[in-house]
Amino acid sequence: MNQRNSGILLMVYATMMLAFACLWHFALPFHGDLANYRDMVSHEYWPLINTIGWIAVPIGIFAIVSLHHSHEKNVGWSGRSGFILVISAFFIHGCLLSWETFIWPEIADNIKAVFLITEGVFLQSRSIVLLYSLFSLTFALGFVLLGTAWLKTRLFPKAAVIMIMAGASIYALAVAFGGYTGLIAFTMYLTGLFYIGLFNLGSINNGNH
Repeated sequence: MNQRNSGILLMVYATMMLAFACLWHFALPFHGDLANYRDMVSHEYWPLINTIGWIAVPIGIFAIVSLHHSHEKNVGWSGRSGFILVISAFFIHGCLLSWETFIWPEIADNIKAVFLITEGVFLQSRSIVLLYSLFSLTFALGFVLLGTAWLKTRLFPKAAVIMIMAGASIYALAVAFGGYTGLIAFTMYLTGLFYIGLFNLGSINNGNH
């Protein structure tokens, strides 16, 4: 797969994920409270919105794999390590979106089981805490390492890489707290990826990075 195709995939991933994040925050009854999650999960738009994010994840994986394949020889151990962590983070993110999309609505419809969501029982489980923590760690560290390699080799525009590194790091921390801090950081990260996708299409002069 050439750089043009990886650029297109990056732009598609970034666009779909931004749509998912914005719709999740603004089209659903989101108030940053777990007690309100039953209304969110039971909302008629929940399956559609979460499916957008769920589909975007494998597109993002293909985009990152294609991008890395084109520049693997230039990024060194830092880039290779970051790539492995980023792909791991994407896979975990897909797992998290899978149960939120397909399992949580079933739980929300069961009056005897809904407390698992509204009272945060899921989030208190050691295995779930470990999974969310693993996602945050691999996502942030992966893009920091990969971004550092990109900066050293000057493969992409500096501003885009910095947005990705900063956005991914802040978002990884915000996952534990939720709210609009995470949305802003996620938007920054996605904007950086979209910029790199556009750069790969040749729409941005290579001398600008």
